[in-house]
Amino acid sequence: MSDIITPSGLPIELLTITNDNTLIEVYNPDTGQNEKTKVSTLANYVNVGSVVTGWSDLVTYSTQGTLVDLDGMIFSSTGEAGNLDKDPTDTNNALYWYQPEDKVSLLGFANRGKVIEGEMHDIHDRASLNYAQNMLISQQNINGTQKEFHLIHLDGSVVTGDTTLEALFGIGGDLNPYIDIFAPDFAGTRTLIDMGEYITTPQSFGGENDVMGDLQDDRGQAWQLGANEDDSGSRDYWGVSAARDVRASRTGVSNITVLDLSTTGQGSLTKIIAKNDGTNGDIRQGLTNRPKELTAGASYIVVVQVA
Repeated sequence: MSDIITPSGLPIELLTITNDNTLIEVYNPDTGQNEKTKVSTLANYVNVGSVVTGWSDLVTYSTQGTLVDLDGMIFSSTGEAGNLDKDPTDTNNALYWYQPEDKVSLLGFANRGKVIEGEMHDIHDRASLNYAQNMLISQQNINGTQKEFHLIHLDGSVVTGDTTLEALFGIGGDLNPYIDIFAPDFAGTRTLIDMGEYITTPQSFGGENDVMGDLQDDRGQAWQLGANEDDSGSRDYWGVSAARDVRASRTGVSNITVLDLSTTGQGSLTKIIAKNDGTNGDIRQGLTNRPKELTAGASYIVVVQVA
């Protein structure tokens, strides 16, 4: 939008504007007229009131969380080595830069306590050297106040004693309203939940997911193996035959073979197992039940604080 020029001759991107609702007059070359508009309508083209330094191809951005402004968009460096002359708007340079959402979306994420599913970007990869447990991703002017936006991965990290996380959650001051959900206090220690072990489920009413923010352990529906005639007490005993093959001769009562059964001790149930049914393949086993999955990066939340 650099072709839209103000009466003073300066491109919109070079104006210093301190409030989203500032009413300015711009020259529209398509109509040949000066047109009045609020700056908020130009949010895609100018970072209103931004104090973030513009990107330069002469600077090496080696520190994770360093913010730059390019064409009205904010980018945060990932800390990847060699970040010199790496245009943030070039998707081939995604390893070097992280592009957050606009300030309207970021503020909404923070205000609503939204859990954001992990993306495939390197900073969300817990196995990557560029993984960021928390990271400054944007700074914006909101109603005349500079505010920072940080992402925090829900990865099981301990909050208590971590000065950065304690500050981001407002411990010792104005507590984040969602801290008891995302970093519950157990015996005086706050620890982030690990969303790598959970999936989110919509809240129920009069069911098993009634409490928002409640963590539910995995489980299977109850079932058991055992004689259906046994309808009382524990069923953790079974009969064991003394011989694998037993036949009874009816020539006389004295020749009837009696099964030698033990029902007073537990044993290894090695012969009752899940088998290939000839159609669906071998049973896949693991610690939890699950559908087919695509593993994405760690889930995260966004918090906001005054710069």
